[in-house]
Amino acid sequence: AITAGYRKIYKELRSSIIEQSIAYLQTERIVDERQLSSTATFRYDRGSHKFNQFIAFMALLLRSERELARQLVDPVGHDYEETFWDIMEGAVEIFVTVGQKVLKVYRTPERAVVLFDIIDHMDQQAETFARELSSATGKLFTNDIIAFTSTVSELTSNTLQRLTRLLEYHTVVERLLPAVSGTAEATTALGAFIVSGLRTLETTVETKARSYPAAKPAQAVIFLLNNYHYILKNIRTTELSH
Repeated sequence: AITAGYRKIYKELRSSIIEQSIAYLQTERIVDERQLSSTATFRYDRGSHKFNQFIAFMALLLRSERELARQLVDPVGHDYEETFWDIMEGAVEIFVTVGQKVLKVYRTPERAVVLFDIIDHMDQQAETFARELSSATGKLFTNDIIAFTSTVSELTSNTLQRLTRLLEYHTVVERLLPAVSGTAEATTALGAFIVSGLRTLETTVETKARSYPAAKPAQAVIFLLNNYHYILKNIRTTELSH
C-alpha cells in the first residue's frame, strides 16, 4: 500500500492524468451552439449526443479509479475514500459544468428530445454515480447534507403522486381545466397540465440542487441523479407515460 507520505504525490499524478484523459474527449465541443440547426426542423438520432459518451466515460472512470485507490492505498479498510475523492473532484466539477451547459442549450421545446435521451443514459448509470460518489463523500461529510442527497425529495414524490391521482379522475378534471389546442407534448387539457407540472418540478429540483455548497458539487450531482431517476421511473411505470 502507498504510505501516507507518498499519497499527496499519488493524488497529484492521478488527478492530472484523469484531467488529461477528459481533455481527449474535447468536452468544449460537446456543447457548441454554432453546430445547432438554425432552421425550424431540429433532427436528432437517439444516443448520438456526445454527452452520452461522457456519461459512460465518467461511470467507468469512477468505478475503476475507486478500485485502484482501494488496492493501492488501503486494501482492507476505508482510508482510500478521501484519496479517491481528492483525485476525482476536478473531474466531477468538469462533468457538472458541461452538464449545466447542455441543459441550458437544449432546454427548448424543439430540442427537449436531446435532454430526454441524456436523462435516459444517466438513468442507466444512476446507480453507479450514486454509489461511487456517495461512498466517497459520505466518509468526508458524515454530518453534512449528504445524508439528505441520498434520498428523493419529498416534494418530488408528493408531486408525482398527486399528478398520478389526477389521472384517476381525468374525466372530471378535463371539464374543470381550460381547453387547449393539441401539441406534440399533450393533446388534452389534463395532459398539458401534467406537462406543466413536471416542468415546474424540474425547475424546483434544479433550484434545490444549486443551493448546495459550490465547493461540494458531488452533493448536487447525487441529489439530481436520485430525483431525476425517481421521476423517470415513475413516468415509465404509471399512466403518466401516456
